Amino acid sequence: MVATNVIEAIEALRQRYPDLAWYGFGMASWSQEPFELHRAAMSESGEVQQFLRGVEWLAQVRQTPRINRRRHSYDWKHVAERWHMSKGRGDYYIAEGMFIAAGVHLGFEIRRQPNSTSVWLNIHTACDNR
Repeated sequence: MVATNVIEAIEALRQRYPDLAWYGFGMASWSQEPFELHRAAMSESGEVQQFLRGVEWLAQVRQTPRINRRRHSYDWKHVAERWHMSKGRGDYYIAEGMFIAAGVHLGFEIRRQPNSTSVWLNIHTACDNR
C-alpha cells in the first residue's frame, strides 16, 4: 500500500463512519479535546503506521461467517500488538480505532457495542493465539 493510498483509504473510512476516531467510535469519556481533533489525527504518520500494523495482522487471520462476541476490538488489538511485539519490530502499538479501520478496510464485518468505543468483529477465536 503506497502512502497516499493509505491516507485515501483512511479518509474513505472516516467518511463512511463519521463517528470513528483513532481511539474508536464516539466520544471517549476520558477525552477533554474536541472530537474532530481525534478524527483528524487518523491521518497522521503514527496513526497511519498503526493502521498498517492492524492491516498486517488482520490480513493473516481467519474471518468467520458471523460476528464473534467473545472478544471485542480492544481485546483483538492487544492480540495484534503482542504478535507485532513477538516479531521484534520496535513500535507495536495500535490504537483501537486504527485497528477497527484496518478491519473494515480488509472487509471484516463489525457490530458496535452499545455505549462503547469498541466493536465486535468476525474474527475466528483461534486467532487469539497468534
